[in-house]
Formats: sequence, structure tokens, C-alpha cells
Amino acid sequence: MAHRLLLLAAGGLPSDGIAARLASAAHEVIAVDGGMRHAAHLGVDVNLILGDLDSVAPADAGGRTAVHLPDQNRTDLSKSLSWCMEHRHGAHVDVVGLDGGRLDHRQAVAAALIESGSDAVLHLEGGSLRRCPQGAALDVPVAKGTILGLHPVGVVRGVHLKGTTHDLANMTLRTGTKGVHNVATSARIRLQVEEGDLVLSIAR
Repeated sequence: MAHRLLLLAAGGLPSDGIAARLASAAHEVIAVDGGMRHAAHLGVDVNLILGDLDSVAPADAGGRTAVHLPDQNRTDLSKSLSWCMEHRHGAHVDVVGLDGGRLDHRQAVAAALIESGSDAVLHLEGGSLRRCPQGAALDVPVAKGTILGLHPVGVVRGVHLKGTTHDLANMTLRTGTKGVHNVATSARIRLQVEEGDLVLSIAR
């Protein structure tokens, strides 16, 4: 079983209880700067704090190890996802605390997946986002009838999708709305991309 890692970002938590379920299954919990505030609500002990540390007072850290990630050209989420890839390689990473907050931060959530090259699953109100890695097939269990979306960043070539109302074979997608509102017709979908950056959304 893969090491399960939960990142607590500083935004709002989904209202459906997914954050608590992920917290109970996590082997390690990491706060992304101000995400430390969610620990008490979820009843979890934070193992580590990551970020530029401008939102965590020493008293809030409670003696926990804090890793300063100073690059101001990237968000704390993007930097933390990159840190996990380097220092927790092979771990399954879930992220909560991404809702609400500043508009620019909300708009940058999906971009953090692309920028960091992370395979993390970002859990937001109503569903999740994940990046489709180039070349490798992404197999995702879903409930039949689940609404899916493909969100290309720039030009994405060689898109293959199975298990949905509108399967795709070697399609080219471009930034736009063409990939929204597909529906799962089986208990598992398979998505593959040959070239380009593609984000998959799954309604919950």
C-alpha cells in the first residue's frame, strides 16, 4: 500500500466530510502554511509545515518542523507539491483546504498541478482535480453516472478516454470548453495523453 499523505492548504474545506475521511486514512499530515488551522477541526496531528511561513506564528507551530519554501514566484501549494515529489516520492498525495479565499489563488489551483508535475488529487467543494501524466494511462475508479471534465492547458495531443458516454481516441484538444460534461458509463475510466497538459475533473 502506498504511503498516504494529506496536505492541508489554507483555504476552506469541502462541506461533505471528505477532509475528515482523508485525514483518518492518512499516514502523514502536512500543513501548507496557514493550513495549520484545520488540524484541530479535523482532530489530526500535523507532522510538518511547508510554505513561505508568513501565516504561521511560532506558537501555532507548536514545535513542529517547518520547512521554509521561499520562492515568491510560486504559490505555497505549488511549492509544497514539488517538495512532496522530491521528499515523499511514490506517496499518494491528497490535498484539501482549497476552496474560497482570494480569486487569484482559486484560479491557480489547477495550474499548481501542471507547474509542479504532481500526481496529487486536489479535493474541492463538489469534486476533485488531478493531472493526467503524459504517456502513462490514468485508471480512476468512479461511480457510474459521475460527471467528468477534461481541461486542456494549451494544445494536448493523443487524448484517449474509455468508460464514458463520449469516449475519445487519439483526439487533439485545446484550451476551451469542449471536454466538459462527460459521464462515466462504467466503474472505472481510463485516460491517456501522449503530449500536453491535461487536468481531469471528477464530480463528487
